[in-house]
Amino acid sequence: MPGKKRINPYKLETFRQYDECSIVYYLTDEKNHTEAMFCDFTNSSGNQRYYFSKNAPITSNWMELFGYGEADWIDSSESVNPMELLHDAVLYVPKIKSLDDPENGSYMKEFKGESIEETLNSCLYYLNALLGAYPALSFLYPGFFGVIKELLLFSDGKKSQKQVIKDLYNPLLYLSYNAGAAVEYYDRIRTYVYDVFIMPFEKNIMLAPDKVAEHYKNYCNLYYNEGDEASIKRDFFSNSTSERSPNAGMIEQAPADPGWESYIETRNSYDTEGIGIYTLNQFAHIGIAQLIRDGRSIRKCKLCGKYFKVKYSSSQEYCTRIYKDSKFACNEYMSRRSAKDRFFEHPIHAEYNKAYNRLYARIRRGKVPKDTPLTAKLKELHDQYYERYEHTHKKDREAVWKEYIEKNKELLA
Repeated sequence: MPGKKRINPYKLETFRQYDECSIVYYLTDEKNHTEAMFCDFTNSSGNQRYYFSKNAPITSNWMELFGYGEADWIDSSESVNPMELLHDAVLYVPKIKSLDDPENGSYMKEFKGESIEETLNSCLYYLNALLGAYPALSFLYPGFFGVIKELLLFSDGKKSQKQVIKDLYNPLLYLSYNAGAAVEYYDRIRTYVYDVFIMPFEKNIMLAPDKVAEHYKNYCNLYYNEGDEASIKRDFFSNSTSERSPNAGMIEQAPADPGWESYIETRNSYDTEGIGIYTLNQFAHIGIAQLIRDGRSIRKCKLCGKYFKVKYSSSQEYCTRIYKDSKFACNEYMSRRSAKDRFFEHPIHAEYNKAYNRLYARIRRGKVPKDTPLTAKLKELHDQYYERYEHTHKKDREAVWKEYIEKNKELLA
């Protein structure tokens, strides 16, 4: 019996084939230190699961999303801010022009003179680019699914315009505010992460995890949306957080017990089943809680300029990515380069290198044979004066160094 054809969530045929798309779940495997993000597509034949990200290292999706991973758009003019990609995807979704009167269907007028399928294919093209680069934003996908599904039912003649206008209102409203909130709060979350996890090390301040946790709990307490789930939902759709405080953006759907502890304490319950992700801020909470729990911080590699996770107590300044076209990771590359730099910082070594380069230039021009004994003599002279230099009192070393320079000149005269 042939296996099921692999689902492609960016093809219109998938929207025709499946009736529903579940929310997106975030699942961690602590034993293998991996994470996954997935949703389930449902039709009369059953369910099929699609993974937006599978077996990625824990918090890697989170770091990529907020610009602290491999795809570091902050430091590269060739890369694209994920919020710009999201904006492009939403451009091809009909806009709600009158929230107070859904019956007038004004947002359907944008399809006059053009194919609905063509527009939706453009939307899916940008959505594919967005979620392919930043799987953590896949929590937005069910919102897109609901809207595109309704529009295809209209396009295929399975729903009247009047009915689809009515049925589109809630999915459009949900997607519009969810995507809008992600764009609005994105930079605020990055700023918070930089201030708490990155900047202290740059300023030579070592913040222990309990101090970071205390700071984060105070932050959550300060901006927490008090009330039950209904009031949180009401705040979300009214976008009232921006009215309360310009820094309140991270606290959408904050836990009932404000702070990171709630996420850590309930990890066991969703490690095996996954936790449903609804908002950008919810995912931000989870990533921050994991960093705190694991006692990790984020640093910018002083060689390649990209970010990496490290134990807060570590003094590591370089990451383990392969540096450019070399065979070595940044930390190993710097270790080797540092050893080389230290070699040439020594005055005897530095003079030996100059003398050797002068001799090599003569060999290359054919003025001195390749098997000249001068090479060995230069090395012998170097070793002799290196020993003398090291066993001479510091105030008298300059005389040894100058004598060595004259000996090199005499040898190569």
